[in-house]
Amino acid sequence: MQFTYKATRKDGTNVNGAIEAADHTAALSALTRQGLHPLVVKAGSGKTGGSVPVAGGIVLSCEGMRAVKEIEGERNPGSGHSDDASTA
Repeated sequence: MQFTYKATRKDGTNVNGAIEAADHTAALSALTRQGLHPLVVKAGSGKTGGSVPVAGGIVLSCEGMRAVKEIEGERNPGSGHSDDASTA
């Protein structure tokens, strides 16, 4: 089974990659033996780490983003809560 991972080296640099392993535990062990500190290990080989959306949904990978500049609209769609303090 293939796993994608995000890890850090001992010097603090980030590493992204993929590894073949029998299961999640074996993937973690293999990365540790390579001198990496695993941060995220997910089954799958795509940019989204093998995520599957619910029916009618989408998977959005924000991995390449450095910052969020602005958010508009509702915080929780359908809840009636708005980001605009004057309507709260």
